[in-house]
Amino acid sequence: MSRCVLDNEQTGIEVVIGWDPPLGTYFAQVIRPGSDEPIIWLGTSHNKFTAPDVLIEAISPYACKFDRNVLISNLALDRSNNSERIYSA
Repeated sequence: MSRCVLDNEQTGIEVVIGWDPPLGTYFAQVIRPGSDEPIIWLGTSHNKFTAPDVLIEAISPYACKFDRNVLISNLALDRSNNSERIYSA
């Protein structure tokens, strides 16, 4: 599973987006500080998101600043390679 960490250090919100090879889907999570329950948790079922665009739109208001084109490129590479890696923006 790839995980791109886009945590917002100013607000303390945890933001993750990535590729889940076993489920064949992109996923995203947004978690408020001090909570165990995600306020956004997308991509939990098989083949749900085959492109990351909807997920990027969902997490953008919560995430740190990032380059959308670089993120899409990295996520596409992860998917094509079924990569398992962690990286940060």
